[in-house]
Formats: sequence, structure tokens, C-alpha cells
Amino acid sequence: MTEATESTLGASPGNGSAAPDAEATSPATGLGSSEFTDTFSERYAEAVAKVNAFLGQIDWLQLRSISLTVVLVLVATFVLLLTKGLLDTVSLIPIVPGLLQLLGLVVLSRWALRNLVTREKRQKLYRTLENTRKEYMG
Repeated sequence: MTEATESTLGASPGNGSAAPDAEATSPATGLGSSEFTDTFSERYAEAVAKVNAFLGQIDWLQLRSISLTVVLVLVATFVLLLTKGLLDTVSLIPIVPGLLQLLGLVVLSRWALRNLVTREKRQKLYRTLENTRKEYMG
């Protein structure tokens, strides 16, 4: 074989074995390794630019208030589930539910005696409720 033929076949002169080509083509893409890297780098830079453009369009203050609302709803749900679990556990104790109902009746009757017995106290309670309603409803 001549030296020109050996270099065309990728063999090094003298040892007769085939050496790998520095610019080997990838069987999947048909591109050389440096061409593949360049293509990947361009596509990566394009994707990052698109993501940055999308993130630049977001109103972060509105997103913050929305995320704060979602977090508050999740925390409230978690607290309600814990409270329900605690009350369900307490209601499994035989005498406790009856005692809690009795305690509720005692508290309600004491509040009613304090706030609803005389006409003046009823009017004061009504004015307080009206002022609170006006304050919140407008």
C-alpha cells in the first residue's frame, strides 16, 4: 500500500492498524463531535434566552400575592385537619363529649345573661354589631 492510501484509510504508516479519526461522526446525528458541541451550545443558548424572556414577562408582585394566598390556604387546611384529628380523638374518650356539650351550654347561658337580659345591654350589643358591620361592609 502506498502512504497516500494508508492516510486515506486512517491507518498510521508502519503499524498497519486503523487509528480513530479525530473528527469522527456521530452515528445518531451524522455530525462531527465539534459540530455536535456547537449545535448543542447554540440550542442551549437559545433555550436559556427563551426562558429568560418568559421570566421577564412575569409580574412577580402579582405572583407573590397569589403564592402567599395559596400558602395561607394550605396552612389553614393543615390547621383544620389537625384540629379535626384532635377533636375526633377527644370524642373517642367516653365521657368527654357530654362534658364539652355541657361546658358549651354553660358558656352560652352566661354570655346571654350578661348581654341579653336588660334592654340597655341588648341595644348596646346591637349598636356594637351594627358598627362592626359598617366597618367591614362599608
